[in-house]
Amino acid sequence: MSTELLPSRFTGRAIAAYDAQTEPALLDDEALRTNLETINTDMAWLATFWDKRMQETEKDTPTSFYMLAQTGLPAHDPSLGPYAQLIHELQLRADERVMLLLAIIRQYDPAWFTKRLEEHTEGTYISHAGIGGYLRGSNLQFAPTIQTVCFLVAGYDRFEWHRCMRDLILNSQLITKQYISLQRFHVADGMVTDFNLIPDIEPEYVQFLLYGRAPRPDFGFDFPAHITTTTLDWENLVLPFNTYREVEHIVRWVTHGEEYTNTTEGKSGKSFPVLFYGPPGTGKSLTAKLIGKKCNVPVFTVDISKVVSKYIGETEKNLGYLFDRLQGKRAILLFDEADALFGKRTAISDSKDKWANMEMSYLLTRIETFDGLVVLTSNFKDNIDPAMTRRLQVITQFPRPTYEEREKLWRNAGLPNIPLPPDLDIPRVAKLNVTGANIANICKHSALAAISRGERIMNTYDMSYFINLEFAKENRTPDTI
Repeated sequence: MSTELLPSRFTGRAIAAYDAQTEPALLDDEALRTNLETINTDMAWLATFWDKRMQETEKDTPTSFYMLAQTGLPAHDPSLGPYAQLIHELQLRADERVMLLLAIIRQYDPAWFTKRLEEHTEGTYISHAGIGGYLRGSNLQFAPTIQTVCFLVAGYDRFEWHRCMRDLILNSQLITKQYISLQRFHVADGMVTDFNLIPDIEPEYVQFLLYGRAPRPDFGFDFPAHITTTTLDWENLVLPFNTYREVEHIVRWVTHGEEYTNTTEGKSGKSFPVLFYGPPGTGKSLTAKLIGKKCNVPVFTVDISKVVSKYIGETEKNLGYLFDRLQGKRAILLFDEADALFGKRTAISDSKDKWANMEMSYLLTRIETFDGLVVLTSNFKDNIDPAMTRRLQVITQFPRPTYEEREKLWRNAGLPNIPLPPDLDIPRVAKLNVTGANIANICKHSALAAISRGERIMNTYDMSYFINLEFAKENRTPDTI
């Protein structure tokens, strides 16, 4: 990640796709001040209208939608920062801007609501019925709801109220593009309706709108996947000819899949699941990462520990959250060691088998509707459930490397600033039946030994020792072919 700060004028990258390889820097002090001043302007606009609406309501004066426009919707130059750029690019309506501000206030100025609701709070309840919202948490922080937005926009005009509901919930880019999600706050005494939904801005967009950090869907501890990258380049990929051709076809899909789908007018689905199978260390996961790097698309590796749960229904819930957050975003989803989720279903002998099979069915459905590349890796093709195999677009085998391929791997194995020893007999070591991962481990340990001695070059003595250790891990000897 770059440690440099952005120049004082924002460069206009508001809704650009996240680039895991070159993450932009944060706003510098001057740019941060300019961005916050823009938000302050909108906060003052909201405060003016909030106070006006409360005064009118207390006087029982009829209100209507046009009053929102009468307060004068602030206009912002998109170069002023990420907040202004988002408003400009999405062309946000007044009601959408109200919802955005209400969602971000808790992160921007936690005391904003407290100042305006002191006269209307009784314990854990809001005494003013029109405002909506909840007091939650140990400090009873106010959480506005869709009702709060509609109250500010439409007062008690029922027609304008429901028009606001329609436009926000069913036709707002902030929601359809997942800048804001609608959360349910369950209460013991009352039904949960659309009016009770709480507009929550997604964590990555809080960081972006306030500080310029590029939006990334894996931001936050609860997200069950993380962006993975590699320092290697496409030229370092050593694969058999047929495997390489199939990988190139997958690259074509990542590059031109959207164009193909649009050309066929949606008659062909956007989903493109593939399977990489073969022995450990043959480059399955690396290939997925290199596809993302080549196509400038972030690769999200699924964290199985955050997906699978022993509690009924929790696994589907976690999977739903994963796919919902990535839907509509240009991303590659990697299920490493996919057997844990996509293994063959068993005959139903007890309730656990029944729920496991239901989880598989749900997963298959979400895979089919995901508009992007999904990569499954496994040591054995037959470990994958046949129902998943039928849905795969490409099944690619990654065999153990041949002698010629091992020779290429050894020649490319030198590390930055720590080259291979000049006296290493590459044609000889290439005869050893190892994988690319084995070679990487050998060079890693040899380089570490060299650094510990204050040297910047590997030597053959270290490499011979670590070659033996690598074979010992697999209960083999170096002469095993």
